[in-house]
Amino acid sequence: MAQVQRISSNNTAVARENGKVVSVVLHNTQVFTRQGDVITLNSGGYATGTTATRLNQVRNECELPFSVYRREGYIYAQFGPLPERHDSTEYDFTHKPVSYNLATGEVTQG
Repeated sequence: MAQVQRISSNNTAVARENGKVVSVVLHNTQVFTRQGDVITLNSGGYATGTTATRLNQVRNECELPFSVYRREGYIYAQFGPLPERHDSTEYDFTHKPVSYNLATGEVTQG
């Protein structure tokens, strides 16, 4: 089982501004971005275990309110604080990035 407390550096580039993670690139895919209060998750079409693990590492290290998981060849995210997150809508972001506004809770996809 992969360690999920900190972002792995294996095939991964992490950009930080003022101590905050603002970008994570896995191989050649920017899988995570943060612009102000908006975070964006992007699988780049790669619904892999490594993508899900890396994004969950970002979540844990940055204490962000989302969860990422894979099921039947697709990759999904759920947003919001626990425990409500587990009852919230799941967003398939296998082929389209999904964004979450940390201030408003609004989710957009596309």
